[in-house]
Amino acid sequence: MRSDMLVLCAMLITLPLSNGQSSTATDDVLEIRGIELRLEMDESAVLQKVASANLAARELSAPDKGTWLLCDSPDDRQCDIGSITFEKGKLVLVSKTRRSTRDAFTLASAILAAAKDIERRGYTNCELRTDDTLDPLRETRSVVFRCGPMKLSILSSGGSNKGFVGKVWESLSTK
Repeated sequence: MRSDMLVLCAMLITLPLSNGQSSTATDDVLEIRGIELRLEMDESAVLQKVASANLAARELSAPDKGTWLLCDSPDDRQCDIGSITFEKGKLVLVSKTRRSTRDAFTLASAILAAAKDIERRGYTNCELRTDDTLDPLRETRSVVFRCGPMKLSILSSGGSNKGFVGKVWESLSTK
């Protein structure tokens, strides 16, 4: 899995990030499980939509900034559907987990789906950032493509005892 992830990331880095089009918003909405979430929505309206979709929201609070993990149920330990963040009662970040897997093909499919969504919106001029943290117990490697308010994040993490997991997120943010 680890060598598959490195090959996959190397292939992504060689893809053209721009075809000359500018990054102009066409649709600043991110859909999570049938809920359309638009930046700057009121916190109460977003939480009502989340509840109506039978999702649980688990709050991680900070002063004047609320982040909620979206879960399948209140008992869901992973809470891996996505997250929403509010500042001053307005939605400023929506993050959708596309996939968490050990399988390279499944991971590549999730990356392609997220990239196509970003491209469909007209965001083709992107910035690339990479990071890796290596220590004796854990390795973490990431690739982030930022395209206007959209972000595609790819993470590979694990350790010698547990193997490696790849994860893909798609985010929409005011910042």
